[in-house]
Amino acid sequence: MASRSCESIDDEEVTEEVLEKEISELRLAKKLHRLRAEKHDREKQKQTVERMIEVQSELKHVKGENDKLSDAIRKLNQSLDQAAKYSETQKLRIAELESRVAVAERELRLANAAVQARSD
Repeated sequence: MASRSCESIDDEEVTEEVLEKEISELRLAKKLHRLRAEKHDREKQKQTVERMIEVQSELKHVKGENDKLSDAIRKLNQSLDQAAKYSETQKLRIAELESRVAVAERELRLANAAVQARSD
């Protein structure tokens, strides 16, 4: 019976050692998994930061282009306003000249009628 007891104790010790080894391996596997996950997270974060820097650079470029286009639009609108004012001034000048021509034609007709009336 003593040998069975010793065998039982030896079996328990072996089982305990196997279990401790499995626990150790599981802990190591868990730690490796965690380290890989952390590395993956760092790589993803690095990629995200790089993409964010690219997007910020692109945004800066687009804002610069937008500023240039806004300035060009402002200048074109200013030019259009000036052309419209000039056109309005020209219309008024033409109307004034047409009025003066009409007055001159009327005066000429009256003068011609007076000359013709005298000669008759």
